[in-house]
Amino acid sequence: MKKKTIFVISLTVILVTFLLAVFVQFNNQLKDQLNSHIKDHLEEIVKPNVVSFNMQIKEQIKRVNAISRVLGEDGYEIGSQEQIDFLKVVIDDNIYEDYIIALPDGVAISCTDNSIENVSDKTYFEKSLQGESYVTLPEHYENIIDPVIMLSAPITRNDMVVGVLICKYPSTELDSIFNTKLLYNLGEIYVVDKDGDKIIGHSEYTGDTTNLFEFLSQECSTDKSDSFDKWILNNETKTAMIVMNKTKKAIFLTYTKLDYGDWYMVAMVDEKEAYKSFDNIFNEQQKYIGMISGGVIVYLIILLALTFSDVRNVDRLTGGLTLRMFKYKAVKELKKNSSKAYVFVKIDIRNFKLINRIYSYDYGDQVIKNIAKSLEVTAKKENGIFCRVAIDEFIILLPFKSREYLDEERNHFIELFSVFMGEEFNKVITFPTGQFIVYKDDPERLDIDGIIEKVNFAHREAKKRSGDIIIDYVEDLENKEILAKSIEDRMNSAMENDEFKLYLQPKVDILNHNVVSGAEALIRWEYDGNSFMYPNDFIPILESNGYIVKTDMLMFEKSVKFLRNMIDNNLKPIRISVNFSRIHLANKHFVEELCKIADKYAVPHEYLEVELTESVLSDNVMKIQELISELHRNKFTLAIDDFGSGYSSLSLLKDIEVDVVKIDKEFFVQSKIPNRSKIVIENIITMSNDLNALTVAEGIEIGEQVEILRDLNCDMIQGYYFFRPMNADKIDLEIFNKEYTK
Repeated sequence: MKKKTIFVISLTVILVTFLLAVFVQFNNQLKDQLNSHIKDHLEEIVKPNVVSFNMQIKEQIKRVNAISRVLGEDGYEIGSQEQIDFLKVVIDDNIYEDYIIALPDGVAISCTDNSIENVSDKTYFEKSLQGESYVTLPEHYENIIDPVIMLSAPITRNDMVVGVLICKYPSTELDSIFNTKLLYNLGEIYVVDKDGDKIIGHSEYTGDTTNLFEFLSQECSTDKSDSFDKWILNNETKTAMIVMNKTKKAIFLTYTKLDYGDWYMVAMVDEKEAYKSFDNIFNEQQKYIGMISGGVIVYLIILLALTFSDVRNVDRLTGGLTLRMFKYKAVKELKKNSSKAYVFVKIDIRNFKLINRIYSYDYGDQVIKNIAKSLEVTAKKENGIFCRVAIDEFIILLPFKSREYLDEERNHFIELFSVFMGEEFNKVITFPTGQFIVYKDDPERLDIDGIIEKVNFAHREAKKRSGDIIIDYVEDLENKEILAKSIEDRMNSAMENDEFKLYLQPKVDILNHNVVSGAEALIRWEYDGNSFMYPNDFIPILESNGYIVKTDMLMFEKSVKFLRNMIDNNLKPIRISVNFSRIHLANKHFVEELCKIADKYAVPHEYLEVELTESVLSDNVMKIQELISELHRNKFTLAIDDFGSGYSSLSLLKDIEVDVVKIDKEFFVQSKIPNRSKIVIENIITMSNDLNALTVAEGIEIGEQVEILRDLNCDMIQGYYFFRPMNADKIDLEIFNKEYTK
């Protein structure tokens, strides 16, 4: 018995010693792996911020170059008041910018206060005077409380540099470009120059020290023999652990080269704080050791029982909850916290089928798994739950705090997803999202099936729109969906019964004795004898189901027939513009089909105008240029609609050869055109005329607006002041054969 006891005790001591040795070894290896993982993770997290920063600087450079080209082509004297006034209009969109025009001798004029300074000794001025776009901080910027980034571009005429455009852009404005916090706000990111001086951001680790190298040399020791300034010379991305001499606090530091200005992005996080984000790993480790000590048999029995239960409660691909278990836990959570508000969110991947088709089903499965991993981290942080409800569709339940909170969690989810996909992941993936907020007094708070159906309504609406759209459920969504279904059911019969009518709104030539010289084709839906539906009510539905292709071509053919009727009545045809949806751009036979319809009725192509919105034209410039070339070869003309409504207007005029520019009606919503709007309109008209494009002002209802546009040399007017849209079947053709005065 004694021998047996000794044997048991000895065996127990050996087993415990072995387990302790394994635990110590495992713990050390885990710490080394965590250190390595944190370093890799830091570098991966910094990468999106580096990309965002570089993209913003690149966009600013493009903006300065675009403006400098306009100054070089506008015909005004360099540094003239006209150019200063133009720049004031430009900076109206960003009150933080300041533009300066510098003459070749270095005399520079500010457009904000007309102050004059000499920049002849500035590097950015010298570089741009030699024909180079340049970006840098100003010399001696250490004396400036809020440093600015200087962007400069040459102003050229006849291939000669005749001046320099300089943009002062506050570096503090770049704070919002990248997330200055990382690892759940435990670490910090900021930007330094090649000498180690801080440009953007503030670090609690470095305190009042404004130079990174000074801080590292005085306060820290490192496990690397190479000095940090050598990292810069080699333009390397490095990560290391440094130890502060005074506090003995260990810090992870990552250092990455940026594309501009010899600047570098630095990320720093306290070692202990970084480990906190991995506390769950240590907890699982301790639990695992305890379970081994407690008994392998019990563990296996529990594991076997859980395995059988997982068949119904665990999603096979992701390891997350099934919809059945999600509903059960959601009710439990809502009952437990009856005084809290919650939000149900449904997401999926736009065009996920293309991912499977273009890459592989294994790649698609990996995308789904990484979405689940990202949602799991997001949910665990706030005691939320999630599940996969279809191939690429997920529902997540989170406590609702605020709209800002939802935006932060969404951004965090997208960031985690990119990290899990790895550094080679560069695909553009968007997540249409529907959500429904359940408040504490909601009588249907525990009706999970009803709530999920409402989230589905919102999600379906989000999928109809483009990009990372977020839609909240409201009751109108159901009514809208019912109306959309009713409209879809009637489309074919409406086409057969000729319920889609052509309306024409004439365009009046105010520079040529008020002659009606053109018209825009508009669609109206007349049904049940006298019922009437406006385009805003049915066009979005036609676009969503692709039926817009048929109705666009129908309006084009009706326009051709109208012109044929004018010719048969010995009237000179007018030019009719027909709106076309972006869907037609995918049809390589689009222009060919237009030719067939026009030739069928023997109508010359020059009387037919293809009208596309500015947003459509800016989607794919190369494809649009090919389309325009084909239209022009076949004698058709092209009009830009809603010009001035977006940010790509100047670029469009530069890249696309248009025939007609239709100034956006939003410029004329006020009875009296504001001075600033008047300046923009005048410049649009001047640039269009210089490019041999006609201009049309839409939405004109007041005589005073007509007089202003006549003075500004606008070619044509379209609006209620002269004509409302008229049914083409009932229109008096004589209005096209005489001068119209009012």
